[in-house]
Amino acid sequence: HQWLNAIEETLPAAGRARHEYRRKALPRPPIDWKRGVARLEGDSELFRELLKLFALEAPATLGRLRDAVERKDAAGIQQTAHTLKGSLGNFCAEEAIQAASALETMARDGRLEQAEEAARNLEQEVGRVLAAIETPESEVAG
Repeated sequence: HQWLNAIEETLPAAGRARHEYRRKALPRPPIDWKRGVARLEGDSELFRELLKLFALEAPATLGRLRDAVERKDAAGIQQTAHTLKGSLGNFCAEEAIQAASALETMARDGRLEQAEEAARNLEQEVGRVLAAIETPESEVAG
């Protein structure tokens, strides 16, 4: 670690970046499988069915969201973000829920300046959820 200390002494920003990196937590898994199943009183089959249904409906819902953002339709953005937030709540998908909530609030307040960026963030988080749905069943049961 002597060479790291030497770099930190020479370049203070490198030291700050190193400490910042250590503090950052790994991103949460997109779906909290255990909490999701627990919310359904342990019914893992129902949880899997909800996941499948979400995976089927999400692309169309995201398409409606993109259309609403393009039209700067605050009511449409708010409604679609709210719908996604509710669906994502079934899976305890906290990062995606936060993204949906932020976009919903932004639209409700009529602050659409950053709606495109917020919608892209939500789409990215939904993408992580959809990828997690593809997880082998052994992990879903976990």
